[in-house]
Amino acid sequence: MANKLVNLVLAGSLSLNAQVDKDYKILEYTLIGLNALDYISTLDVLKHGGVEANPIVKHFINNPYKAIGFKIGLVGGSLAGFRWLYKDDAKLAKKYLKLTNLMYGVIVANNINVSINLRRRQNR
Repeated sequence: MANKLVNLVLAGSLSLNAQVDKDYKILEYTLIGLNALDYISTLDVLKHGGVEANPIVKHFINNPYKAIGFKIGLVGGSLAGFRWLYKDDAKLAKKYLKLTNLMYGVIVANNINVSINLRRRQNR
């Protein structure tokens, strides 16, 4: 199932037919993984009494179909854009993809931190 989801997310970017190197593909899979972790960790925060901080996503985060659809569209569109850029400037595309991954890494780390703090408060 996970492989099918990854293929679905990459479908838009793969259709651009850009030949990319192994390091770039790892960055793409990292972005997909971090977005999955963002969604899962956000659900955990909500489960323990937290709130969604993203003003766009907070309107549909409790509907898994809309939330996952949004993630697939966001990530697929981003990957397609990065692949398009890769054709003209591979170095810049990698730089932007690394920066995007860093941003999502920080978001996931924050979600985990918030979740841990919410659990501690509940256990008092």
